[in-house]
Amino acid sequence: MQNWATLQPVLIAVAAVIGVIVAAVAMYNAVAAIKLAMDAAQVATLGALAAATWAALAPYLLIAAAIAALIAIIVLCITHWDAIKAKVSEVCAAIANFVSSMVGKVKEWFGNMKSAISEKVDAIKAEASEKWATIKGVITNAVAAAKEQTQAHLSAMK
Repeated sequence: MQNWATLQPVLIAVAAVIGVIVAAVAMYNAVAAIKLAMDAAQVATLGALAAATWAALAPYLLIAAAIAALIAIIVLCITHWDAIKAKVSEVCAAIANFVSSMVGKVKEWFGNMKSAISEKVDAIKAEASEKWATIKGVITNAVAAAKEQTQAHLSAMK
């Protein structure tokens, strides 16, 4: 698929030639049917005979025109190959630059998101640490006060 851009115009031309050939064969068959009907009816006018002759030759002329067009396309591609190659390279470089730019923007967005999440997590950790220190202080003070009161009661009992 690396050469798709190079082969695409040639393949399109070949497909068009095949389509023209199929149409030409269908037209030839239609012309043959018309000619048979004309023979059956014995139409003998010169104008009708000339029209039938041109109609009979039309598929062959179309085939020859299609082959000539295909050859012209190939010659144009060969003649202008350097320009075609340069333009394809230019387009590929533009696409690569665009994709690279988009990847950079996505990386930046995820980096910013990571930073924001890290800041929130750090803030939550700091607040939780503060609350824990407060709870620990309250419990430590309560235990110390209870210990002092217990020691005071024990000293008073002695």
